Amino acid sequence: MNNHKILITIICSATILVAMISILRSVYTLVSIDAKRRHIKSPKMWGALSLLSNNSSGIILYLIKRRNYPIIEFDNNINQLMFKNKKIFTYGMILFSSAFILIILNLTLL
Repeated sequence: MNNHKILITIICSATILVAMISILRSVYTLVSIDAKRRHIKSPKMWGALSLLSNNSSGIILYLIKRRNYPIIEFDNNINQLMFKNKKIFTYGMILFSSAFILIILNLTLL
């Protein structure tokens, strides 16, 4: 019985790792694409800053900065890429949440 708990915990932990990688990748892509569309200097730097800062201060700083820059480019391919990354983010959050709940249930109830 104890081996099942360990196996479920390992599988859920791996699932959380995959979900976090997909979430971080999609946030980076969404921020850098949005910065390119708004013609903000160094869009890749803003994407990295949104991920690497503590307490989400990088994403908050980007959201404050982008208020002064209207969207200039409207390209259908970019819109499709944004929609795809929003889907990846949503699925990653669902996967992360469900795996986290399974770990909690596994460690407390079973």
